Amino acid sequence: MRSRRFRLPVLFLLVVQAGACVSWQAVSAPPEAYVREQAPDRVRVTRSDGVQLTLEGPEVRAGAIVATRSPGAILLGDVRAVEVERVSVLRSVGIMVPAALLLVLAANIACGDRC
Repeated sequence: MRSRRFRLPVLFLLVVQAGACVSWQAVSAPPEAYVREQAPDRVRVTRSDGVQLTLEGPEVRAGAIVATRSPGAILLGDVRAVEVERVSVLRSVGIMVPAALLLVLAANIACGDRC
């Protein structure tokens, strides 16, 4: 009974914490070549004027990077930088393990002698 009661909150905590371990990293390859060769799911593009756009399902078409799963496009000549999402496994573990331990400790304190 005890493990079933706390399974959902622990799972929720782990899922929420996993999103915190993703960061954007700059791509050193030319934007056009990177998008064509790597076919990333999402890219963050910085325009020459500093505005950032997140493009989902990017493809190179007619001299532009075009999002296929969300609205947005940017001409290759206007691209200053391209970044992709990277997951840090060490940071993920470093956040999730202590958080899960704290949740278990809080559950044991709250439960007291009843569990």
